[in-house]
Amino acid sequence: MKKILAIIISLLMLTACSNNSESLNLTEHEQQAVEAVSYYKSILKDPCSLRIFGDIHLLKSNSNGNSFMLVFADAKNSYGGYGGKEPIEITCIYADEIIKENTFIARDSKMEGYNNIADNISEYTKYADGKMPLTYYKVDGEKVAKAIGAEFIEWER
Repeated sequence: MKKILAIIISLLMLTACSNNSESLNLTEHEQQAVEAVSYYKSILKDPCSLRIFGDIHLLKSNSNGNSFMLVFADAKNSYGGYGGKEPIEITCIYADEIIKENTFIARDSKMEGYNNIADNISEYTKYADGKMPLTYYKVDGEKVAKAIGAEFIEWER
């Protein structure tokens, strides 16, 4: 009996971090954000502790469809404590005839190659009309958090 109970508890714990995107009606941009943030979640020390703050900002290239996402997030560190909300940039390079699979690169503000999109996001919102090389989209962070099993915290930048 104890063995069966232990197996049931283990299965419940595994599903606690599961991906729920199948049950939601996601737009194309929300699905892209789910894929990118799922990648980021997968490289965390404690993936189940991911917290997303507010909406996600998506900049999509009009020439090749690749995109950059800005997510304000937090997760537990090696000591079990939260390090604090910080901007995370996720570069999404989508598969084509040369690159055979989608590639994601996540950077925080302490890493080389960080573009500092967070400080310039108000400038990028001007690109929402699709007439520039990049198009700006605001993606519902709460919906993405729900889809990947992350905590959502309401926050307005």
